[in-house]
Formats: sequence, structure tokens, C-alpha cells
Amino acid sequence: MREFLILLVGIMFFLSTPTYANYYTVQPFFSVEQDSLTTLPKVFLLGNHESAYENLSSEGTSLLAICDDDFNLAHGKWNTLLKEMEAHAEMINYDIKGVKMWLHVFWDSKGKIKNIAFYLKPNSRNIKTEEMTAFLTDFVNNYHLPSQYKSKFSHYGGAAFPTLNWGITTVKNKIKD
Repeated sequence: MREFLILLVGIMFFLSTPTYANYYTVQPFFSVEQDSLTTLPKVFLLGNHESAYENLSSEGTSLLAICDDDFNLAHGKWNTLLKEMEAHAEMINYDIKGVKMWLHVFWDSKGKIKNIAFYLKPNSRNIKTEEMTAFLTDFVNNYHLPSQYKSKFSHYGGAAFPTLNWGITTVKNKIKD
């Protein structure tokens, strides 16, 4: 037992010496994209490009403020975006059923999406982030919120597909009453 402890202390001493310390350091399994203040992709993962994301987040106002603090109007615009996203996926034959994610969408004052940051939730269907990035990029290039606004704005929220069809549910409940 004593020999084992001496051997263990010797190995620890050997690995902690400056000559070999850098050689035996633990290397990460993946590398995170470096921050860039000048180039921010249209679609990126939350956690990447942190400095540029913080700068982008500080610009403009919120979707709720753009809707004059009318929660129902803002909620309707958000749900419309998600339904349009689902329709776009169906149109290009891309399956997003079971996908759950956090989205941070950034619009310009003309209603055009400039950037989307996303992160798949742990209980989401297993999907490659590269595929979701490509899908969202295609969506950004084709979607426009029809109207002019006072300033840039953004919204951070959750998304789960398939979306609930609120209109049909409301009609069915009215028929029952």
C-alpha cells in the first residue's frame, strides 16, 4: 500500500512540473466559435458570438413595446411567426415536428428579420443544429412581418412544433357553449 501511495504522489509531482504540465492538460471535445463584432451570421446558436449578441440585444426595443404594450397583439404576432415557420417547413418538405427550442428573433424597423439566435431544448426531438440553422436561414430570407415600425425590435421566447391551432380551438369551444 505504501509503494502505491509513493507511486501516486510521484505521478502527481511528475505531471505538475512545468515541463509536462501543458502536455497533459485536458483538451475540450469541441471548440466554440470565436466572437466577432463585425460579422454576425443571420442564424446562430445562443452561446456563440456572445459579444456581438449582447450588442445586438441592446439595440431597439421589444415586440411588446412595438405593439403598444398590447399583450394579445404581441402574442398574435409571435404565434403567426411560428405558424409561418411551420408552413415554410411543410412547403420545403422539412420535418420540424417534435422540435422544441428557445428563439431570440431580431427585426429591423421594416419588419424584416435580421437575425435569429436559437437553442434546442433538452426535451426536443433530436435534430442536427446545422440542419436547423440552414432551415432558419432559409426562413429568414423568405419571411417578412408586414408593416412599418418605429424602431428595431426583438423577442425572446419558446417554440414547439407542431404549433397549436388556437383559432379552431376557440371556434369549437364557442360551438359547445
